[in-house]
Amino acid sequence: MDVKEYDNIVAYTDGSRIGPPNGTGGGIHGYGFNHGVVDTSLAYQIPGVEEVLTAQGYKKAPKDAKRPVVPDAVEFFDCIIPVPGEFWSDVAELTAFISLFENSPYTAKNYTVYIDSSYVVNAWNEWMTGWEKRGWTKADGSPIGNIEFIKKLAGIKKLLKSEGR
Repeated sequence: MDVKEYDNIVAYTDGSRIGPPNGTGGGIHGYGFNHGVVDTSLAYQIPGVEEVLTAQGYKKAPKDAKRPVVPDAVEFFDCIIPVPGEFWSDVAELTAFISLFENSPYTAKNYTVYIDSSYVVNAWNEWMTGWEKRGWTKADGSPIGNIEFIKKLAGIKKLLKSEGR
């Protein structure tokens, strides 16, 4: 698989579970661009979309404001990721986030990622270091859930840090 490199990727990841009947999955929507393509001081109109595109993500904007159309060099991507039905939404959230880095045909020097899962955000920002130091256990000594996904998450974080991303 050819991997396209960008200077910046803005991505939104999400996971969900609806049941019964079981239906679990994750998704990614985002866009990539290189330096000089998107002016960081501007917001761009996307035809047919209410929000405007910025270098940091989508933003709400007044409908009547005149804005430049998003440059053709900004590339959009979408991905739907099926997750086996026996898993819950926390695994779908992890799968979507991990897939952005593990299975994507895109990579970037800088990422801005939006995710609505406090579980994934807290694991990434606060819990993983302690879990790993304790042999992948909680503070009370009990094993953490979703260990194989959390170990992948930790590996991604270490790799991104080592590459200066």
